[in-house]
Amino acid sequence: MLVVLSLLGTLLAATGTGGEALTGKMAIYNDLLGDRWSCSVGKISYFVAYAVTPGNTLHGQLYSKEGTEDSYFGYDATRKVYWTANADSTGATESQRSPDGVTFVGTLNDGTTEGPKKWVVRARGTAGGHPYDVTATCVR
Repeated sequence: MLVVLSLLGTLLAATGTGGEALTGKMAIYNDLLGDRWSCSVGKISYFVAYAVTPGNTLHGQLYSKEGTEDSYFGYDATRKVYWTANADSTGATESQRSPDGVTFVGTLNDGTTEGPKKWVVRARGTAGGHPYDVTATCVR
């Protein structure tokens, strides 16, 4: 589920933001704000909601019958790099960096092993009445 939030955060478009908005380099994520997202990957369905948090960061919360996840996105102006940090209810954690806020590279600790991993993720759902269907191969 960790990869899915990163995909949604970078590949999808939603309708208006509704209240607070991200500023500067983080403004690229404003389309994620507003109504929650309805998503599915394989047979797993879940909801994701995003909100602006202190420090001009973005907080995503994922909910499903299988588990929950929290994800944060930010921009480090000193290093000129976007970052994301995630943790889910299975104990998996992920930390990634990106020069453009779209392609993130980092590490995953799934609680059992650490090392090279490969995923093919397909995210389907609707947001703001707009359907999306995204397939991505993720390699670390």
